[in-house]
Amino acid sequence: MNDVAETLRAGAYALGWLSEQGFIGTSQAEAVAAGMLGEEANFFAEKMIELRARIEQMPATYQTEGKGENAVVWLHYFAGGRANWWIIEKDCEAEQLQAFGLANLFGGPTGQDAELGYISLTEILDNDGELDFHFTPRTLRELKEGKEGRPGPAIAQSCSWCHEINDISAGNALCKGCGHRADVSRSECDCDFCKGEREVRAAFMEGRRP
Repeated sequence: MNDVAETLRAGAYALGWLSEQGFIGTSQAEAVAAGMLGEEANFFAEKMIELRARIEQMPATYQTEGKGENAVVWLHYFAGGRANWWIIEKDCEAEQLQAFGLANLFGGPTGQDAELGYISLTEILDNDGELDFHFTPRTLRELKEGKEGRPGPAIAQSCSWCHEINDISAGNALCKGCGHRADVSRSECDCDFCKGEREVRAAFMEGRRP
């Protein structure tokens, strides 16, 4: 399977995960699925892979306690042209009923109505809220100062063997799910298992030669 096809397949898995875990609404997920069939298919696939990796490394309930404005804002949701939610912690439970972040139903992060508190992603998505695909993580202070986000530490890569999302930014090439190389195709994998399998195959073929 070529790299483009592998990316699209991994993107589809990531989209399904985002939907099942309650981070993207039905209508937006359907729009992304349609986009994966068009000219921007690669963009949508890579974005879904990136978002899944980002969410998997997000802190959960209470894990940023005491960080104040140094806490990182990971996600942004919007609805109705004015309402905004910036998510700092995901819910530690399966349903995203009690994420934590900054909300303003009438404007930006520095408006007088902006408040920190618990946020129901389920309620946002049920009311046609959408996940911002162009938002990049930044601290709460940077958000309020209007500074641009910066890429997170993770370089997301979907394993071609088991589809686990891995962070390969620090040279962590082995998949945390199955142990194969997460940063290359199956035919290029040089993990111990694959190297051993190739040696056995080569020895077998050598023995069959006349």
